Amino acid sequence: MPRTHVMRSNLPFRRVGLMACLVILLAVAVIALSRSDARSRHEAFAATSDTAGTTTPPFATAPAASALDDPTSAAYTPGQETILRSGDGKLAVRMPPGALSETATVEYRALVPMPSTSVQVFRQFDLTAHAGTEPARPIRTFDAPLTLTLHYDDDEVRGLDYRTYTLAYFNETEDRWEPLPTEHDVANRVLTAQVDHFSIFAGQANPAYALQGMVQNFQANLNAGSAVFSYPFQLPPVPGDSLPGIALVYDSSAVNETKNHRDVASWVGTGWDVSLPHIFYNDELSKYFLSLNGIQGELVQNSDGTWYTRSDSNLKIERSPGVATSSAKSAGTGADAGGGSATWSNPGNITGSDDSRATAAYPNPSNNLDATNFGLSIPSGATINGVQVSIEKGTTVNSGATVTDTTVRLLKAGAVVGDNKASGTAWPIADANATYGGSSDLWGTSWTAGDFTPSGFGVRISASQSGGDSSHTIAVDHVRITVYFTPETPDVFGLFSTKSAGTGADVDDCCGGPAWSNPGNITSSNDASAQVTAHVNYASDSLQATNFAFAIPSAATISGIEVQIERRASAAGIRDGSLQLLKAGGVAGVDKRDNSVDWPSTDTVRTYGGPTDRWGVSWTPADINASNFGAALMIGAAPNSPLAYVDHIQIKVYYADLPSWWTVRTRDGTTYEFGGGGAWNQYIRNPGPRTWRYDLRAVTDVHGNSATTTF
Repeated sequence: MPRTHVMRSNLPFRRVGLMACLVILLAVAVIALSRSDARSRHEAFAATSDTAGTTTPPFATAPAASALDDPTSAAYTPGQETILRSGDGKLAVRMPPGALSETATVEYRALVPMPSTSVQVFRQFDLTAHAGTEPARPIRTFDAPLTLTLHYDDDEVRGLDYRTYTLAYFNETEDRWEPLPTEHDVANRVLTAQVDHFSIFAGQANPAYALQGMVQNFQANLNAGSAVFSYPFQLPPVPGDSLPGIALVYDSSAVNETKNHRDVASWVGTGWDVSLPHIFYNDELSKYFLSLNGIQGELVQNSDGTWYTRSDSNLKIERSPGVATSSAKSAGTGADAGGGSATWSNPGNITGSDDSRATAAYPNPSNNLDATNFGLSIPSGATINGVQVSIEKGTTVNSGATVTDTTVRLLKAGAVVGDNKASGTAWPIADANATYGGSSDLWGTSWTAGDFTPSGFGVRISASQSGGDSSHTIAVDHVRITVYFTPETPDVFGLFSTKSAGTGADVDDCCGGPAWSNPGNITSSNDASAQVTAHVNYASDSLQATNFAFAIPSAATISGIEVQIERRASAAGIRDGSLQLLKAGGVAGVDKRDNSVDWPSTDTVRTYGGPTDRWGVSWTPADINASNFGAALMIGAAPNSPLAYVDHIQIKVYYADLPSWWTVRTRDGTTYEFGGGGAWNQYIRNPGPRTWRYDLRAVTDVHGNSATTTF
């Protein structure tokens, strides 16, 4: 019930009441004024712009507004599709046949973009529709959705974050921009959205950077509470738009949060980084860190083996412990385990494929044949991926009889477990292998590495006959099991291997210079040297050191190579002529010669290259392990025929054994893969701690579209 207010005839109270009324009326007037027609305010803003249709943008280097294109119009007829295009052809409004039930005129008019404190408008326009002529009746809503398609140019969006491009309409009631669900075709620079009404529309995006001294709402990390800032780089388009975000980024947490151990500035400055997605390992802290699309933080492992960022970023992070492999063994023991009506004769004959068989007559059904003692040795901590059983079996000819499996089940600790893989396929007349399970089939149970070692692990087999008579016999010649697993192989950083040359040879590379005598003497430091007499005009032949017998693990990443040469000269004037590595028997990469100093007069070891120096060449472990990997040395021309001596050549290879790789899944279903299969390509040494880097290798979106990356 409404209240009744009684006015007293007292002048002071009347004055207060009148003043209150005036204040209320003034407030209402202000509110009404602030909610006046948005189009009038947009027109007023346009009227204050210069004749070119431009205005000072709210961001210092935001895209400048171009001259406005001419208004356009189109006639809509019910039952027919109509397309309204802007004067410059960049905007298209597609009206379906059922958009209206009456004829109408639709109009487009370009507007000068209004400034905004949170988003940048790069194209603004007004769409109107009306029916009739005198007077024209405005139409604001439609019976079926219309499709807006906006093409943009690079100049229009310069300085904007392409990941935030969207179409929006101006909500006149709330006096704000409302984003529309927008499809963004990055490759063709097209924004598409559907609308059911006409209003003022715009293309807009977040700036890639902000005004000095300002942190805007889109520049706050809501997980860590830090100020973040990025300038994105535009990348070539890929299927599904599954692009990683590459940007110059700043995060204040890298400066003011000492607990995250980011005590080493990046190469672009403290707090700043170029966001090439990667995971890196800090060998001083023995910790992993993630850098992905503006997220940077230490990786912490859960008790279930999964990982997360210390300031949780809602990512699902997994590390694969190694490269999947397998182990296959034949049964060491065969035994009749009862349970049927036909006993197995010679069950121990199943240990080899040699036509010496275990047999059972008139199997209706047969007893169980247990194959055990496979001698498998699966590394402790390995992840079991699957188990495969191969049975070489057959039957005798008996008209009208068919034999099929009754039981094919695995044994764990002597007891049957998991699925019965028995097949309804008839056993063959001649011996043939039948395979059960596979590389990713765990037979409906769980396994550890220790389950396969005891004698109680194996497989139980039985069969049944239908039809025929009691003269029928079944036979098993051989049983073999393959276990597929991924070893728990830890990443090992900072490894190196040093080897002496196994072979030394003189090779005339080009110019018929002086040859090396006794080149094979370079294989050890024993004062028995290879030697050459310098020529006054020509460099020497090449002294090639090979057969170093390296055994670098196949999953390793090569980080650097050193060549150590023990050498001396009989007199002044001997200097390096050339020093290069040999890859596949040919010289490759940077020439590391130092022709600025003479060789010493006594045996001295000179080192070329280093822990992070790959001599300008990409190396794999196979390249290093090859017999024709090595080094090639020449001396330069020198007067007075001095002698050059080389006693010993060694090579030191620096590497990391990195069998693991990482997968990071975001909430929208995108999967990022880092490293994997020994494919990493960088070793980075910053001032202070060393960091080994797993680079991004592939990105897969929720629809299965995939792109590989190389940085």
